Amino acid sequence: MRNRCFCILAAGLGSRLKSYTEKKPKWLLPLGDNCLIDQYFDVFSNFPDSDILIVTGHGRDILIDYINKRYPQKSPIYIHNDIYDKTNNIYSLSLALSTLAKYAYSYVMECDLYVNKDSAINFINTSEDCAALVSPLQYWMDGTCVKINTNKKVTSFVNASERLHNTKDLYKTVNWYKFSSSYIFRYLIPYIDVHLSAHGSSVYYEDVIRVLTYASNDHLSAHIIPNINWFEIDDQYDLQKASCIQDLNNGNTQSIIQMYGGYWKIKDLTDLSLLVSPYFPSSEFIEEFSTETQSMLTQYPSTRNYLEKLSAKTLPVSPQFITLGNGASELISTILRLVNDTWEINCPYFLEYERASPLPLKYILNDQYTYENHIIIVNPCNPTGRYLPQRYILELAARLKKYNKYLLYDESFADFSDHHLSLLDDEVIKKNDNVLVLKSLGKSYGCAGIRLGALITANTSIYKALQNSLPIWNISSPAEIFLDLLPRYKKAYSDSLSHIRTNRSQLLSGLQQIPLLSTYSSEANFVLTQFPTLSSARVAEKSFLSEGFLVKLILDRPGLTGPAIRFPVHTNEVQSHIVSILSSQPGFTL
Repeated sequence: MRNRCFCILAAGLGSRLKSYTEKKPKWLLPLGDNCLIDQYFDVFSNFPDSDILIVTGHGRDILIDYINKRYPQKSPIYIHNDIYDKTNNIYSLSLALSTLAKYAYSYVMECDLYVNKDSAINFINTSEDCAALVSPLQYWMDGTCVKINTNKKVTSFVNASERLHNTKDLYKTVNWYKFSSSYIFRYLIPYIDVHLSAHGSSVYYEDVIRVLTYASNDHLSAHIIPNINWFEIDDQYDLQKASCIQDLNNGNTQSIIQMYGGYWKIKDLTDLSLLVSPYFPSSEFIEEFSTETQSMLTQYPSTRNYLEKLSAKTLPVSPQFITLGNGASELISTILRLVNDTWEINCPYFLEYERASPLPLKYILNDQYTYENHIIIVNPCNPTGRYLPQRYILELAARLKKYNKYLLYDESFADFSDHHLSLLDDEVIKKNDNVLVLKSLGKSYGCAGIRLGALITANTSIYKALQNSLPIWNISSPAEIFLDLLPRYKKAYSDSLSHIRTNRSQLLSGLQQIPLLSTYSSEANFVLTQFPTLSSARVAEKSFLSEGFLVKLILDRPGLTGPAIRFPVHTNEVQSHIVSILSSQPGFTL
C-alpha cells in the first residue's frame, strides 16, 4: 500500500467566475504571477513520494495540457467526471474513492482555495489519521461550519439556523480533508453510495461527513489555521481578495494597501496604515448605537438638508453654512469639480486632492504661495502633522479674498492639536466668505466606517452649487444615528482627545530616541517617521507584517527627502510594539 495521495476535485464549472472559467477550469484561475494550480503543486513538491489524483471535468484537456507542459516530471492519475455539468462534488469524490482506498492516507482537496504554503504543509504533516482543515468562522464566510471540543475534535456540523444565532465558537471548513484508508473503506465508500442512491448526485460530500460525525466514533481532528492564511474563491471579489492574502503571506503589502479599508475582515492583522481612534466612540456610545441597528437597517435615512441641521448640534456653526457629504472625499471631489480652476497645495500633501482634482494641482514648498491660484491647506498637515497657526490662516484668507481666490481649509485633524486651529465659528465663517472649511468627521470622531464629512462656508454661490450637486440621500441611516448620539457624548469625545494628545507625546518620545530615524513633531493623531534608505524602510515594513501589523510606506512624495511611514497614535500596547519593532531593526540604533 502506497503511503499518500493528494486528490483534487477539479471538475466544476466555476460559473460565478464565467469571464475566467468559460473556456478553462477553475484550477487555472490567475493568482499573483501564476495560477491557483501552481500554489498546490508548490506544496506537493515538498512530498515527492506522494501520488496526485485529479478528478477532471470542465476544461479537462486544457488542464492536462497545462500540467504536462508546466510539470512534465509529474504523472498524475486522471479520473474524468463525464457529467460534471449535472453533478456536484459528491459524485466526483465517489469516482475516486476506490483508488484512494489503496493509499494509507488520502488528502481530498477542493481546487478553488488559496492556502498558505506553510499552513498546507503543516496540515499534510499532521499525525492524526483523519483531519479537517478549519478556520475561525467569520460572518462573511459561506458554506459548512463545525463545532470542535477541547481536544480539537469535530463534534458536529452546524445547520444554518444555529449558525445564525451563534458564530462565536464555530469554525469554517476549508475543504481540505485527510482520510485514512480504514475511514474510506468503513465509512466513505458505503455511506456515499447510500447517499447517492437516496439523494442523487447534486449534493455535497460534506453532507456525508456530517452524518458520519454523529454515526461513528472516529471523529475528525480539527486542524486550525488563521483566517489570514487561506481564502475560498467563488467569484471575482474572492479572487481579488485571495490575491491580496497571498501577497500578504509573501510579505508584499501593496495589493492590500490599495484596498484602502475592509481590514476588519482579516482578524489576524492590526491595521496601522489608516487612521482610527482607539478612544472614540466610547464603549457606551457603541452599545447605544448598536441597539438601533435593527430598526434603521430597513428604513430610509432623513434627507441631507435635515441632517445638516442635526449636525449643527455638534459642529459649532449654523446649519445654513453646512453641507454634509458621504465622507470628506465626496466633498473634495465635488468642490474641486465645481471650482474648475487651478489650486495650489503645499508639499507633502494628502493624495486624495491630487486624485480628485480635474486639473493638475500646482505643488509648492515651504508655504511659498503665489496667490495667483486657489489654495488648499490641510492643518495639521497630512502626512507630517505640522501645523500652521490660526492667525496665519486668517491672514492668508484675507489676502486671497483680495485676489478673488478661495481657500479650501481642511481641518480634519485640528481637534487633536494643542492649539486652537479651527475656523468653525459663525462670525469667522461670515467674515471670510472665500473660505471653504472641510472636516472629516470620520477622522475626528473615529467613525470612518459610516462615511461622514462636512463642508462649511458662507459663500452663497458655492453653498448653492454644493447643495444642487449632491443627492438628497447621500447620508446613510447609521450616520444619522451617529449624529443623533454625538451631542450626548461631548465629554467622552473631549476625554478621547486628551488621551490622543498624551499618547502622541509618548509615541513621539519613543520614536525620536531611535537615532537614525527622522521623526516629525506632530499636532495630529499620527506621527511621521522618515527612514535613511528605501531598503531600511522595506525591512521595517516586513518586520511589522511578521508581527501582524500592516503599515504603508510613503514613497517618492514631494516634500519628503526619503521613504517614510505614518504611524497612527494608538493604545499604549500598540505604540510599545511600534517602538520595539523599529528599535530592533539592525542599523537604526547606534
